[in-house]
Amino acid sequence: MSIYGTEIGPVSYNPETRRFEALVSLREGTDTLRFPCSLPLPMDTESHVVIRALIRQAKERRRLDRCSLSSRLRSPASAEIARLAAAHRSLERRAA
Repeated sequence: MSIYGTEIGPVSYNPETRRFEALVSLREGTDTLRFPCSLPLPMDTESHVVIRALIRQAKERRRLDRCSLSSRLRSPASAEIARLAAAHRSLERRAA
């Protein structure tokens, strides 16, 4: 499945764990997958380095399907398509 876009939520630094943390969203067609990501980097790491690394981590987790916690949000359009397909199948059964 192709990734059409990425969004990254607010990036925070957790001094207790010494990790940068963020929720990264990957848009695939009409779906959005969200992955909580964290990286053990020094606090003075440049922001563009942290952001690229967090996005890379989310894409890698998606590719390997290895994330114990993620969410998939279906767009209203995909829900409408599913509803119409179900209605069409129901009409076909009645006609048969």
